[in-house]
Amino acid sequence: MDLLAYCIKILEMSDKADKALASLEHLSANLLAVDAATQELEDHTYSECSAELSPLEDAKLSVSLAYSVASLFFTLQNASGIDATKHQIQSELSGIKSYVMKLQELKKKNASETNRN
Repeated sequence: MDLLAYCIKILEMSDKADKALASLEHLSANLLAVDAATQELEDHTYSECSAELSPLEDAKLSVSLAYSVASLFFTLQNASGIDATKHQIQSELSGIKSYVMKLQELKKKNASETNRN
């Protein structure tokens, strides 16, 4: 390998390292945001968090928590080199998605009933 090719290879590796570092910094920032968002739930029980919520809001909270846990597990599987699309977590995410769709339909139904009144 000549010197020019070697230097180019070093620069390419440096560029990949910079991109990997940027990705890790982005991941770290996102994990800090998740931690901050979940701090309220960590400081209180689920019952305390949902005590003043309407049934629809309570359902949204439940589905959001289920999705958060399942998607973090899905991400962990992928990061571990496991094909998460073939893991049971994929069907769990699909089930949660159906609940999200039902909640969206209820929200639209409630909005249209409110508009009629």
